[in-house]
Amino acid sequence: PHRNIGANIGLYGLYFASRGCFVHFVEALPLNADHVQFSINANGFGQHTRLHRVAVSAVGNRTIAMR
Repeated sequence: PHRNIGANIGLYGLYFASRGCFVHFVEALPLNADHVQFSINANGFGQHTRLHRVAVSAVGNRTIAMR
């Protein structure tokens, strides 16, 4: 599977999903994640994608709330 860390509005991940790849979108900002979800639904990519509304870090085990 392809991973789109910091998906923003999903441009690159949506391209790969359109090519039949399974894509994991990772986006912590709610507005951006909403745009990605809208695009997934509008293009019928639900079977080829998974949206994770979280942040990713390489440092420790910290919890961050995004609003």
